[in-house]
Amino acid sequence: MKNIRLFYLLFVAVLLSANFACDAPEQEVEPIIGFDRAPKVTITPNKSTTNVAEGDTIVFTITTDKMIDRSLTFSLLQTGGEADLHDLGILEETIKLAEYTTTTSFSLVFTDDGLPELTEKTNLEFEIQSLGEKYLIHPTSVLPKIEYTVANKAWDGGLVVAFGWANEDNDIDIFSISKTAGSWNLQATGDNPEIMAGVWNEDADDEYYMTLDPFKVVGNTFDYTISVGHPDGKVEFFTGTFDMTKRDTYTIDYFDYWEIDSYRFLKVVKSGTTYTVTKALP
Repeated sequence: MKNIRLFYLLFVAVLLSANFACDAPEQEVEPIIGFDRAPKVTITPNKSTTNVAEGDTIVFTITTDKMIDRSLTFSLLQTGGEADLHDLGILEETIKLAEYTTTTSFSLVFTDDGLPELTEKTNLEFEIQSLGEKYLIHPTSVLPKIEYTVANKAWDGGLVVAFGWANEDNDIDIFSISKTAGSWNLQATGDNPEIMAGVWNEDADDEYYMTLDPFKVVGNTFDYTISVGHPDGKVEFFTGTFDMTKRDTYTIDYFDYWEIDSYRFLKVVKSGTTYTVTKALP
C-alpha cells in the first residue's frame, strides 16, 4: 500500500510540473550588446580636401550616436604612398574615446621639415585593431580610408640645399662659400640629411660653392643624395658616391671660418632670384 501511494504522489508531482512548464511564457535570450544597441561611429575631418601642404594640420572629430560603458581605441595607420614617416607629425598613434563619452578629436600634422622634395602621396586608414572592441560598434560604421597629396613647402627666400647619406653611422657637415667673400654659411648638426639655406635672395650675385667635411665616415665610401630647393618651388636632385681614397681628385675649397679644407659638391651661380646649380662631385 505504501509503495502504491508513493508512486501516485510522484506521478502527480511530475504532472503538475509539466503543466506549469507549458503555461510559462516563452523567453528569448538577448546578447549583452546587440547590434541594434551598438553605437555608430563617425569620423569627420575639419577639411574635406585631400590636397595638403607641409605645415598643414587636419583635425578629425570622432563621434558616436550613443554612450557605452567601455572605451574605444582607434589607430591611424599609413598603408601606402611615397611619403616617409618624417612627413607626418603623428602616425600609428592610438586615439581613445573614453567610456560614457560620445566625442573626441585628433590632430594630424603634415610636417614642414624644410627638406626640398617633390609632391608625394600618402594613404592613411583609421582602424580599431582590438577584435573585442570591433564588436562594440555598429557594423554600418565606416572608418575612413584617405589618400592625401602632400605638396612640398618651398622657401621663397633663397636656395635650400640638403645633403643626405646612406650610412647612418656617418656624420657629414656642409658649408657654403662665396667666391668673393669666403665663408658664407654652415650646417653641422649631426642630422641626416643636413639642410642649409645656402644662399639668400638678398645676397650679392656671385658664384657660391656648396662643400662638405667628411667629419666621420665608416669605411672608404658613402652614397649621397643632394636635393636643392629653388625659391620658385623647383626641386633638383643629384646622387653619387663619395670616395675617401680619391679626395685628392676632388675640388677643395677652404672654409676660413673653421680654417679647414672642404670638398665641393655643388657650384651655384646666383643672378637675382635665379640659381644655376651644377654638380661638382662624381
